[in-house]
Amino acid sequence: MNANYRRSLLLLLIFMVLSACNMASPPKDFPYELMLSYQDLPPGWERLGGSFPDELGAVSHRVAYSPQPEVSWKAISHQIAIYPDEVSAMAAYPVWEEQWFRPGWQDVPGAESSLQGINDIYRFGYHDGSIDNISFRSYRFLQLHNNMIILILANADNEFLDLDRLLQVIRSLDSKFPLDP
Repeated sequence: MNANYRRSLLLLLIFMVLSACNMASPPKDFPYELMLSYQDLPPGWERLGGSFPDELGAVSHRVAYSPQPEVSWKAISHQIAIYPDEVSAMAAYPVWEEQWFRPGWQDVPGAESSLQGINDIYRFGYHDGSIDNISFRSYRFLQLHNNMIILILANADNEFLDLDRLLQVIRSLDSKFPLDP
């Protein structure tokens, strides 16, 4: 076994251990029924997996789906982070916004919210990109709903997903939340 191979193997092992340390264990009482599912998407989408990212002060779950899992950029992911209370979630929201909406992201024009929670704070942005001469638009939707922060990441090329369909997905997910009193 040569030195480069051993070093690569050691680095891979360290990465795997560190990745495992950063993932929280699946909570038993997480409201999984609020997560993105096959029913929210057009026919033919496949689940790519799920994880429990460690979000400081929150219990979090993320899922991802794709119509073509072999094409890495054709995907949508949905994450819900549940904070102990609304004050904690409200304090965390600007941190999420700064992390996910870097300079160059533009607000989606004409995509007024139809969220159930009239007091919900949200941001919906896009950024144009391309891979191998294939143009697509990346969307990010960030929502503060009571003590939860919801993040949706999607890439759309108007073939497998477009803005109208993404708005339908967002409304479908939002309809799963109980109405505010």
